[in-house]
Amino acid sequence: MRTAEGNYYLIDFGIARHFKPGQARDTVAFGSPGYAAPEQYGRRQTTPRADIYSLGATLHHLLTGDDPSLTPFRFAPFQFNGQLATAGLDTLIMQMVEVDESKRPASMAMVRQELQRIAAQQAAAKALTITGQSPSPVVVRVQSARKMLYIYTGHSGWVTAVAWSPDGACIASASEDETIQVWNATLGQTLYTSRGHPRQAHVVAWSPDSRYIASGCWGNSVGVWDAATGQRVTTYRINTVVTTLAWSPDGKYIASASDDKVRIWDAKTGENLITYRGHLDLVYVVAWSPDGAHIASASGDTVHIWDSGKKRMGVLSRVTYRSHTDAVQTLAWSPDSKCIVSGSRDTSLHVWDAARGDTVCVYNGHDKPVKAVAWSGPYVASAGLDQTIQIWDAITGEAMYTYTGHASTVTAVAWSPDGTRIASSSWDKTVRIWQAV
Repeated sequence: MRTAEGNYYLIDFGIARHFKPGQARDTVAFGSPGYAAPEQYGRRQTTPRADIYSLGATLHHLLTGDDPSLTPFRFAPFQFNGQLATAGLDTLIMQMVEVDESKRPASMAMVRQELQRIAAQQAAAKALTITGQSPSPVVVRVQSARKMLYIYTGHSGWVTAVAWSPDGACIASASEDETIQVWNATLGQTLYTSRGHPRQAHVVAWSPDSRYIASGCWGNSVGVWDAATGQRVTTYRINTVVTTLAWSPDGKYIASASDDKVRIWDAKTGENLITYRGHLDLVYVVAWSPDGAHIASASGDTVHIWDSGKKRMGVLSRVTYRSHTDAVQTLAWSPDSKCIVSGSRDTSLHVWDAARGDTVCVYNGHDKPVKAVAWSGPYVASAGLDQTIQIWDAITGEAMYTYTGHASTVTAVAWSPDGTRIASSSWDKTVRIWQAV
């Protein structure tokens, strides 16, 4: 708020949570989507570091113009183009909006101290006069090991999700431009655009028979759409943001995650059959095993595997995987349902036995957090903030190929059903189709 005297005040109108010293859990959650820290959606006691996150989200919005309510918990890197006056500010703000609260500054006093240091650096920079010829831009051309087939440019905002239809004919993509677009997988020709997605649909999944598309959005709902016409079939209402969803292999159920819970829905009626409450923090991803027997869900640095059969639906199995050192943001089952690959903010991907929880191999090819993974036959495709799509052997962890070309974070990857092509979506507003191994 700016006063008539020209002073600025930061006022918190909607981001708050009741704090009780010594209490393990909070009682009532409040928060503005996008500005509220992820731990405010869980059941653990929040700390003052939640306010640091909210301030960081506000500063990021002011400097970039990107509304964080459209893409909660995801902040694009700054594009300051080397401006000396902003040196250090981007690093500070990105630390403030870390999903892991332990990686944020310890206190507001530390934030203030760093801001004062940056301000002093600004003043010193203004006193300097820099002369000389500007260096010529460096252009790096990379020859990919496998050919890129085409680029889909139908979206006007970040592309947050991509999914290949099980029959191989179509691709669906979701974007912060509040549309889901369905297009011919071979030609890249748009078949239709579905615009009924307020506040951004950010996840899409095809039904096993390719007849329907399920979408999740920050508008607190799961929608089911007719894949041929784009008409809405049904909507499941939830009281908080939907982070991920997955169809059961038989097409009868949909699993969705929101806050610290996973819900199972009847795909036809929209009835909430069961709510799994085993997690303590925000659930990032949920995946159904190809044989339909189990569901894997990830929250924090932990992956739970639980039964999906009617008699034991929602019962935690004996396996809980805890070998990552940071939040698990993506996972996928092997085609035979025996193993899981999980990707993390710690930059690693782990392949592990789903029955015993034993690690089979660790892939360390990425140098930034991993956001997407998909498994096809003997190969895994992974991608993330380093803007690459990497193909590697699921058993040995041996790197096979690296695809480059995206100009920003890669948000999702999907194999074609026959394993010959890969689709990748990105914050650069494109979807790229690659010839696979």
